[in-house]
Amino acid sequence: MKSIGLVFLLLMNLDGVGQSIGIFAGKSKLPSDYIAIKYAHPSNYIFQFSAQIFMEASKLYGLRYSAYGLDLLTEYTSNQDPSSTTLFSYRLGAGASIQLENEPWLYGGWKASKKIGFGLVGEASGEWAMSSVFSLSAFVQQKILFNKNLGTTRFVFGLGLSYSFNN
Repeated sequence: MKSIGLVFLLLMNLDGVGQSIGIFAGKSKLPSDYIAIKYAHPSNYIFQFSAQIFMEASKLYGLRYSAYGLDLLTEYTSNQDPSSTTLFSYRLGAGASIQLENEPWLYGGWKASKKIGFGLVGEASGEWAMSSVFSLSAFVQQKILFNKNLGTTRFVFGLGLSYSFNN
């Protein structure tokens, strides 16, 4: 019961404005196409929190590859006030990533537990405010994964469009 009360009090402290949701698309050096949906939640502290679900997909040399996953990030943003009129801001984030690899030729006989990769993720992005609620982003992302059978690094770059819920 104490744990539930503590979680409730922490969530009550995360009541800032500026929640946003965005869609991001790009390329991976795998090579593959990348798409993600990201939710960012502000806090009353210098950092904010975000979660994104993503998919990578590729069809190269007759092989079809896909990966699905979740990134959880703690981010610093240069624009702490979402209601300001700043046209450009940057964002730096670090966190954890988990993904499920799916390639039927190489990983077809593997159990699902062996196809899961997890590790660290770092992200940097520049954001240009197009209006008070829409912003355009350019991002780069580097992942370091701990399952050596699936590969240890992923690099992604691309563009995104975010919508801020200004209260």
